[in-house]
Amino acid sequence: MRSFESIYQEVKANRQELENVRKEEKKRVMMTIGEVVLFYVVISNCYSPSVVWMAIKLALALGLFIFMVKGIMNLSKSNVNYKKIYKKKVIQTFIKAYDDNLNYEPEKGMDSKVYQQAEFEGYDKYYSEDLIEGLLEGHPIRMAEVHTQHVRTDSNGNTTETTIFQGLLGVTHFKNVYHGTLKIRLDNQFLGMFFRKNKQRIEMDSGEFEKYFEVMADDKIQAMQILTSDIMDKMISFVKESKIKYEITIKSDCMYIRFITGSVFETSLWKPALDYQTLKKLYALIHFTFDLTSAFIKVMNETEI
Repeated sequence: MRSFESIYQEVKANRQELENVRKEEKKRVMMTIGEVVLFYVVISNCYSPSVVWMAIKLALALGLFIFMVKGIMNLSKSNVNYKKIYKKKVIQTFIKAYDDNLNYEPEKGMDSKVYQQAEFEGYDKYYSEDLIEGLLEGHPIRMAEVHTQHVRTDSNGNTTETTIFQGLLGVTHFKNVYHGTLKIRLDNQFLGMFFRKNKQRIEMDSGEFEKYFEVMADDKIQAMQILTSDIMDKMISFVKESKIKYEITIKSDCMYIRFITGSVFETSLWKPALDYQTLKKLYALIHFTFDLTSAFIKVMNETEI
């Protein structure tokens, strides 16, 4: 796989074109904000004892109001337009440069049934977009942004939507079948107490690994066989270096990995067209998913499961 720096240099070729679009769209936003402020000032000082001046100010206020409404309507269009160009010029180029067999389709997502199979959590609303598809050592692999929410309605009919998870989901199909379910979850005080009482919990040989993760499996021997010291070290190193939290499920012929990152494919008019840290984070997520998947494939091929 290519290094981040070499890919970044390739993507930089589109920087000036994208930056020009960003500045133009940003200018429209600033003009709309200026119109809103001017409208407020005019309305605030609209009263006048002179009927003529009163009529002039009202006419001016009406004209500003019309321009303001048009400007506000164009704001969302400007943002959507810029994001589409960004994903085509930056994200698509970036992913292709990482691995030419990967395809990126920003308007497609991961099916909710796939997410449910991973047994992460229940939810009321599910959204997904920014689908990446390809092959890794002959194994189908997919990644996409996922957003799940709880929806609650109180006695007064007020609805509240609360985010449960927003981040990147990766799914790899193995040729070998894992007979059972292996769950690697984040360790925290509340869930940690629950997991420690769980009969499926496995006590790992690495105390450092258990600082970050709890492991549950219905076949402890099989789980210990594929969670080798090399794989655990790889998982720990990524957490330490990236500060990104993640969880894994291995079930049947699939590995599911979700990164708790928030949105990773979106951009803003207020950020530089080619934000170095944003792309470096995306590279880390894709590279680690591929690297860890390769490690699991190797272990599963060498282990009788």
